[in-house]
Amino acid sequence: MPRASPVVCVALGLAASTLVACGARYARAPVWSAGGIDVALRTQTRHGEPVDRGFAHPVVISGARMAHILSRIEVRKEGDKTDARQPAIPAELVYELGDALALGLGKATPAQDVVAQARRRERQLGIFTQEYLTSVLVYARGDRLHVFLQRLDALVEKTSDLREQPLGEPDPTRLDGHFRVVASEAMTPTSAQEVAVEWRDPIFREATALRVGPDGRVLRRTILMDSPGGELPAAGPADLPPGLSADALRKLSDLEAARERGEISESEYRIRRREIVNGEAP
Repeated sequence: MPRASPVVCVALGLAASTLVACGARYARAPVWSAGGIDVALRTQTRHGEPVDRGFAHPVVISGARMAHILSRIEVRKEGDKTDARQPAIPAELVYELGDALALGLGKATPAQDVVAQARRRERQLGIFTQEYLTSVLVYARGDRLHVFLQRLDALVEKTSDLREQPLGEPDPTRLDGHFRVVASEAMTPTSAQEVAVEWRDPIFREATALRVGPDGRVLRRTILMDSPGGELPAAGPADLPPGLSADALRKLSDLEAARERGEISESEYRIRRREIVNGEAP
């Protein structure tokens, strides 16, 4: 019998809790499935036993810090004549994906990496819904966090009967050549699609590339590519609607302080902030 190709091998394996991909055998343990994001811990096995791959897991990292890391990863797209740097992860995904990956890293063992697939939906002509997929592999080795990107907001193709094409998990041995990650502060590319991150660096304490609007939506600041300083000033009080009461302003200040101390997740921060601004907070 002829041997299955790596692509077929991955696609068939996704239907089982144990998958075989490109000659390696993996067992998967789901840890997150919500909001279009699926995250699993993946263990390579040999003769039914887990292979210790030397990862520095578990890792205790906040969802907000993980999101700030994701928001700062930039790529250059193949064929872009301007050679401009572009954000790798859509802004609307980074906080939920950050929370999900942080949860996975906190549960992983030295034998497990963390794989994630995040879907973004977009309405077409007000009738059709099109999905776009971002897939990420994360693991810690030594003092650095490695982030491998397989797909970046890639269109999810459908067959003639409108069923989705099977999609494989992130695999560092398979590079698609459509983009290349670029170096930035505290981030060093280790391959065309992977960066090693000094994740404890103070630069990741704040969302220097993102802000949250009054309605709770995540907005990405304009980045001045390849220029000193690189970013516009942080958003200020102008983001708040006029006429907020002193009590609401106090609550917003307390909420901001709680976020900076890492006491709440970014998702919870955005929900509570929207409630305060809309007068819905208790």
